[in-house]
Amino acid sequence: MRSALVWLSVVCVVGVASATVWVAVENAPASPVLSEAPVVPVVIVPVESSSSLAEPADVSLIWSDPTELLWPGAAGVVTTVESMSGDVVTSGQLVATVNGLGVIALTTQQPMYRDLTLGSSGPDVVHLSTALRELGLLSESHVDDRFGPKTATAVRELNLRRGVDSAEFSAEHTMWLPHDTAVETTALKAGAPAPGPGSVAVVGTVELTDAYLTIAESDGPDAGSRFRFEDGHEREVEADSDAYRLTEDGSIRDIERLARSVNAGDERITGAVVKLITPLTTYQVPSSAVLSGAGGGFCVVDEAGSATSVEIVGAGAGSVRVAERLPDRVVVNPIRSGTATTCN
Repeated sequence: MRSALVWLSVVCVVGVASATVWVAVENAPASPVLSEAPVVPVVIVPVESSSSLAEPADVSLIWSDPTELLWPGAAGVVTTVESMSGDVVTSGQLVATVNGLGVIALTTQQPMYRDLTLGSSGPDVVHLSTALRELGLLSESHVDDRFGPKTATAVRELNLRRGVDSAEFSAEHTMWLPHDTAVETTALKAGAPAPGPGSVAVVGTVELTDAYLTIAESDGPDAGSRFRFEDGHEREVEADSDAYRLTEDGSIRDIERLARSVNAGDERITGAVVKLITPLTTYQVPSSAVLSGAGGGFCVVDEAGSATSVEIVGAGAGSVRVAERLPDRVVVNPIRSGTATTCN
């Protein structure tokens, strides 16, 4: 009898507990995992600002080797030296005189190797007549491979600059000049014998041939990498208290002006800043508000689910900056709220 009462008591307790659990489950709120109700869209107003996208940068400087101008062969005693240290030698300019006869610098495609006179022909005549045209002594129509009367007249005018009245071109009195050259040192000395043919007569200064931006040394593992800009926005770099426009591959356009503000042989300018020439109006939104499209682009969506394509121009601390005009209000959680899932 006693065991029957114990069994009945257990059955009653289990039954009451089961009923209590069933009631609790029936009255519990729906699980967020199992619920099919959409999440409420979170909507924000984009923050508008103006930005020049300024970034720290270094400027790498590339210099040429010193230019060496070789003596063309005029023999004798140097009478005068016309191009001294600090001067700039240009095409058609007198360099020195030897035994009273001038030696003139001339920029041609290749060094002149023989004397030329009326009736001469060949590629070197083309080089000579081209140089005469660039000096304004010969018209374009008379640039050819034959040394004619017009070329002879132009040569006579060139020779007058070196004190000689002659229509014949003298190779040994013509120093080949590959480009305008600032004189660093000269081996020519008045009263001394002229250098031997092919000897270095003038050494020019080094020339700045390229200057381009690199990521600043303080910017971690990418430091030293070259800046390249593919967004179509024009940029400039502020360096040494001056500003220089840039090409898309990060090169400084006006390197001649830059060369005047640096020391020859310097390898780098640090502490520069690269920025947009015309600041952009940008809009800041949470990164969770930006969707990606199948083609690799990005967009944001408004409350109606309409997508607006955007260009991301900056990011940080869970937010991004975009360059396009945005809707007044955009959805932060477009995927979870079902507002949109892609940019399409």
